[in-house]
Amino acid sequence: MAALSEYGIDHGLCDPGLNNLLNLAANVLNVPIVLVSLIEEQRQLLAAGLGISVCETSREASFCAHAILRRKIMVIPDARFDARFKDNPMVVGTTHIRFYAGIPLRTLSGYAIGTLCIIDLKPRRTLSARDEHNMQDLAALVMDRLEMRRLELARNASQVRFENIANTSLDSIICVNDKGIITFWNASAEKMLEYSRAQITGNNIDTIVPKAFIEKFNAAVSDKEALIKGVTVELKVQSRSEALIPVELSVSMWADDFTVSYGAIRM
Repeated sequence: MAALSEYGIDHGLCDPGLNNLLNLAANVLNVPIVLVSLIEEQRQLLAAGLGISVCETSREASFCAHAILRRKIMVIPDARFDARFKDNPMVVGTTHIRFYAGIPLRTLSGYAIGTLCIIDLKPRRTLSARDEHNMQDLAALVMDRLEMRRLELARNASQVRFENIANTSLDSIICVNDKGIITFWNASAEKMLEYSRAQITGNNIDTIVPKAFIEKFNAAVSDKEALIKGVTVELKVQSRSEALIPVELSVSMWADDFTVSYGAIRM
């Protein structure tokens, strides 16, 4: 519950990125219903959903409350013949769930906070090895989106909290001040760009953004109103060994104690 609370989700999310992932999952896995389900103490909250109008259920009625206890994907070929679910209101009621597959969504610290699940209204034998692999990849992408939200909430709380959380992120995260000076550099950025934090902190952002791309970066940070919500820019960054690495950066701006800072997260 403590791990889940860090994501600050108490109702369905309006997140175009998550919705795109659900559409992708529905097409790739050929199912009518795809859900991002979060399991609280008493309820299942559907943070994002495709093909169903339900926003939440009791935890007791949730398939996903069982799925988060598994290390791998939980598959129910036909819920009518599964002793755990044959009398479930989502099975015998108007939803008519038959096939279910759910994979735990795990935080970086290893806590299962919910699932990515797919549902069909007709029985299916099982998932192919390829479909299982696709579900694993899609679940990782969903957690990337949720992790971005967690970082955003921490950023809004304070720079210190943001940096504490960013230190454990698998994404490369860089912060610069309004003069373009790098003020924060996490371990993933160290690994990707080959500079230690001590070597890069205090340098200008043009140390890693080549001149050919600095104009694009500057343009991304010039729209202050857009930056409050976050913008995405594609460019190349340069490692210490001078290798050019194509990246997609999510760039945002915030003010903390009257100091303006910019955060760039490599996606």
